[in-house]
Order: sequence, then structure tokens, then C-alpha cells
Amino acid sequence: MARQLSDGKLTLRFVKAHQHFEVRLQTEAVEAELHFHAHFPTFDFSACATAVPENVSFREVSTLGYNLPYNHQQQALRTSGFVKLAGETININGAGYRDHSWVMRSDAGVAKHVWCGFVFPDRAFGIKVLASQARPGIIAKEGYVTDVDGLRALRRIEVSFAGNGPDGMPESVVHDVTDVYGQRFVLRSSVSGRHGAVPLVSEAAPGRPAYRIVENFCPVTLDGTAQTGVALVEIGASAALPA
Repeated sequence: MARQLSDGKLTLRFVKAHQHFEVRLQTEAVEAELHFHAHFPTFDFSACATAVPENVSFREVSTLGYNLPYNHQQQALRTSGFVKLAGETININGAGYRDHSWVMRSDAGVAKHVWCGFVFPDRAFGIKVLASQARPGIIAKEGYVTDVDGLRALRRIEVSFAGNGPDGMPESVVHDVTDVYGQRFVLRSSVSGRHGAVPLVSEAAPGRPAYRIVENFCPVTLDGTAQTGVALVEIGASAALPA
């Protein structure tokens, strides 16, 4: 694999694997330079199938039971740098996270999903839940937590919505989870108080319904602590199904 990838405008440079990478963008409208440093280790979601074999895996649901390639990694990061646009420079110094998938992907077959990353000063979570149209009632659930006790998979994952928020989103999202050792965590993300949002529509064949996604950048709290973190709460649903 090349240490640097570029199309002449957008450049990604791997300084040290799983520890430091850089992204630079240079166009007539935007200039950006971002540095990403590891805040916690990378989690490979393939570990969930080994640690929690009783849960339905994303590989099983997303590849329609055909055992096709499916893998996903996620990592909490510290992010610094700047973005220049419209004559202004925005300095960046905060939390971030990356995720990277090697998958068969067919959004047209997905019914709904909630795919999230949570970054706190002393811990991080990655949690994803997905239901397909092809196999009603079967829901894939995978996740992890990392903190002073180490990197580990989640055994129980429950996600609930409350209230009516912006853009057809809920007012808040609650993740009630338990790790493989029985420690419980309850995360509350305020979608109504989100810092920003990016709506997306996946590609679809002509005449076919699309899949709609909203990336919500939210404040998140963890029950039992005074800490506030940052969450990327990605909510998606098929346009072919009723809301």
C-alpha cells in the first residue's frame, strides 16, 4: 500500500499506521490541512463475532447470508489543523474518529440503521445497528468501548429514539449497552442540540427508491459521569419504507 494517495487536489498521507495521518485539500474554493492522531487504539469489528457469537453480525445481514467479505474498523482520534474558505480561516482542535470498511454494500436492501462514534476525554465507543429489508426481524448489532480497562466488544446493545427533532430526526438518541464483562453504559445524544448535520442520499438505479442518511454531530453525555463528549450519530432509512 502506498504511504500517500492523491488526485492532485486531495492528498492523504499515512505518517504512522494507526497513529498519525494527514489530509490536505487544495482547490480554488477551499484549502484545508488536517492532522489526525490516535486517541485510542483501532477496534476491528470482526472481533465481535468471536467475543459475542450469539449476536447477529453485520457480515451475516449485509451480505445476505452468503458469507461474502465484510470488515470494519473504527478509531477515536484527536484532530488539529485548519480550513480556509470564503476568505476565513477556521482553526480546528478537537475530537475526531475514522471508520474504514471493506464490504459488499447495497443500501437499497437496507431498511434502517444507526451507526455512531462517541469520543470522550477518557473513553470512546463505536456502535452500529442495522436492519435489512430482505430478512425482517433480524437486526445486526456490533460495538465496542475503550477506556482505562482496555479495548473490548459490547455484548448487549439497545438503541431508542425520543421526541421530534430537526429534519425528521429524533430529539435525542439513547444507547443502552453492556460490555462483555457486564459493565453497563448509557449514552444520551442530543440531536436537537446538534452542532451541525450533513444530509446524504445514496445512489439508486433509475426509478428505484433511494436510501437517506443524516450525519448528526451532537453533544453526548454518559450517565453516572459529569463528562460531555462528541458524537457522530448517523441515522439512515430506506425511502421505500414508511417513516
